[in-house]
Amino acid sequence: MPDDERGRWGPIDIAGAVGLAITASAVVAFAGATVDAFQSNGEDSPVSFIAGALGSAAVTFALARVTRLPLGISSTLLAIAITANVAVHIASGGGGTNVLGLSQSFIEAAILSGVPFGLAWLYVSKKHRRPLTDLGFVPPSSQFAFLYAPAAWIVALVGVEIWVRLVSDVETIAPPDNATPVLEIAGGSLAVAWLLVGLWGPVVEEIFFRGFLLGGIRRHMGAFPALLVSSGIFALFHIEPGLYVPTFLLGLAFGWVYLKTGSIWPPIVAHTLHNTLAIVAVWQESQ
Repeated sequence: MPDDERGRWGPIDIAGAVGLAITASAVVAFAGATVDAFQSNGEDSPVSFIAGALGSAAVTFALARVTRLPLGISSTLLAIAITANVAVHIASGGGGTNVLGLSQSFIEAAILSGVPFGLAWLYVSKKHRRPLTDLGFVPPSSQFAFLYAPAAWIVALVGVEIWVRLVSDVETIAPPDNATPVLEIAGGSLAVAWLLVGLWGPVVEEIFFRGFLLGGIRRHMGAFPALLVSSGIFALFHIEPGLYVPTFLLGLAFGWVYLKTGSIWPPIVAHTLHNTLAIVAVWQESQ
């Protein structure tokens, strides 16, 4: 095995990270729903919290064993997600008020968005002791890198537009409007919505899906299959069936830019551009 490949993360790590990301999201959602139920009923029973904590611990232990991730690392990540979520719910009175001027839903979305980035960092830096340059934090290999980014994005948009026109009458798979809900949880503030979706979201998603997933899978199955697999996982993480194809096409574009340039910065630029324009367009319509 070449020296530069020693200590690299592999398929088991990638599967474990995806599983933990899904589990953390489910745990956070459960914690939030539990606290909301208690507050709406005027009750304060610890039973469900204890049951949820034990269940989360069991799932975390199983995943840590299967994925060979040190138990302390995976448990710490889930504990932070649960604690932060519950604290926000309690502080905001169940979602009807704000915390430090930000809505409870906004803070929860920011926490959940950061979970994949936390996983990538834990696997790469803590488990395998690799530098963050392995996630693409290096200068682009081409002087045209930041031209490739918008070019690939435009090509993806053409594909998305064709798909939208083809399925516009099919309600179950027609792409939904996801920008409007984000603007709503941001209190109608363009700046707040942009921080979450236009900047934070693209950064953490590109690090996880391109730097970690695509970068890791590529070493085991080649560039093109890795591009397809990582883009498919990227699409599935967006949950809404109507977003699967558009997100897959965008994932192909961002992934191609990452492979072409060897750097995470150009796909972050392309992703930020896409999300920013979507938020701005919705904000302008709401004025």
